[in-house]
Amino acid sequence: MFETILYYGLLSGCKAEETECPFKEEDMEDILDECFKEFTEIIPKFFPSKESSKVTVTGEEVANGKKGSNFQNRIKALKKR
Repeated sequence: MFETILYYGLLSGCKAEETECPFKEEDMEDILDECFKEFTEIIPKFFPSKESSKVTVTGEEVANGKKGSNFQNRIKALKKR
């Protein structure tokens, strides 16, 4: 399940940046093996809690480092491999 969320999230981000996704769906397990903790810390930020239902986070904010964690840096490092 997490692999699918990550894959389509990456596809969506690449589409927003008008770039081709450098990963294949079968790469997701290996990526999550390396940065699962960071991934699980970011996911809740895309879903509002009862207390902060007025706050939303966009993929662009995460990609630009305004929200999220070190996850985007780890993904960039994996792209370079």
